[in-house]
Amino acid sequence: MSDGLQTVSTFLHRDEADIACARLAAEGIPAIVVADDEGGLSVGFFTEFRIRLVVRDEDVPGARSIVCDCAE
Repeated sequence: MSDGLQTVSTFLHRDEADIACARLAAEGIPAIVVADDEGGLSVGFFTEFRIRLVVRDEDVPGARSIVCDCAE
């Protein structure tokens, strides 16, 4: 069962994910950055699990076309 959200891209660095999120916002696509750093205790924790950029199901095609040059 879908919660209405999908990961549109993953990143190794938080700043790259934040830039991609801002690009989507500029195009009117709401997005959130999901990054588990264990509550700030383990900043490098994302290297194993990656940082996800998440959008609504209906925004996936448009979001992917915008962030495709941001992702690695």
